[in-house]
Amino acid sequence: MNVQHWLLLNLQESTYFPKVNADWDIMFGSLLWLLWKRRNELVFNPNACGLDNILQQGQRMLQESLHARSPARVGRAVAPWQPGLNVRWRGPPPSWIKVNTDGARSIRSGLATCGGIGCDASGNWCFGFSRALGLCSALEAELWGVYEGLATAWSLGFPRVIVEMDCHDAYEMVALGNPKQLGSSLMSGILELQHRSWEIKFNFIKREGNVPADLLASLAWNGSPEYRRYMAPPSTVLEAIQLDRDFASADMF
Repeated sequence: MNVQHWLLLNLQESTYFPKVNADWDIMFGSLLWLLWKRRNELVFNPNACGLDNILQQGQRMLQESLHARSPARVGRAVAPWQPGLNVRWRGPPPSWIKVNTDGARSIRSGLATCGGIGCDASGNWCFGFSRALGLCSALEAELWGVYEGLATAWSLGFPRVIVEMDCHDAYEMVALGNPKQLGSSLMSGILELQHRSWEIKFNFIKREGNVPADLLASLAWNGSPEYRRYMAPPSTVLEAIQLDRDFASADMF
C-alpha cells in the first residue's frame, strides 16, 4: 500500500483504525492538520511551545466537529444574580495588581479567544493581552485566559497578583482545587505558574464587573496574532477602564 492510498483510507473510512469505534476519518484529518500547523509554528517560531499535545487537540477538534453536526442544543441557563457577589470592579490592595481575564467562544464556529487586563490599586493600566485560540471549549478558553494572565504578569515581574474571572467553573478549578481536569496539560501549566516564588490569589466576579477583560478577548477576533500584549490600553477599552478607575477611586474614600 502506498502512502497516498493509506492517507485516503484513513480519511474516508470512519472505522478504519481498530482502536476507534467510529469517526476515525475526522480524527485522522484533524491530526494531520495539527501536525502541519505545529511544524509551521516551529519553523517560523523556534521558541514556540504548545501546552496541549497534538492528540489532545485532535480529540477536542473531533468533539467540536461532532457537535457542529448534531442538532442544536439549548444552552445552560444563566444563574440568577445573588446578593453579595462581586458585581463592580474593585482595585487590589497596595503593592498588588489585579489581572482580570476572560474567554470567549463562537457557538457557530467553535473558535475561541481569551484576553485580560492588569491594573494597580488605583485602576491604572499595567498591561493587557489577547490571544486567538482556535477550536476549544468555553471552559478551556477561560483557563487559557488565566494561564496567559499569570504568564504575562510573571514575565513583567509583578510579585503579588490577584487573578479575577467571571467563569465559576474555571474559578473552582484554579482556586478551590477542583480535580475535574487537573490532568490536562493546560491545568499543569497553570499549576506550575502558581507554584513559582510569588503571591497569587483568585477571585470570582460577575460578568458585569469584568467588561475590560471581555473587550480585550474580543480584540482577538479582529485578526490579531495568536498572542498580543498591550502595554498601553487600546482605544476600544478606554471607556470601560475609566469607569473601573472611577470605582477604584471612590473606594479609597
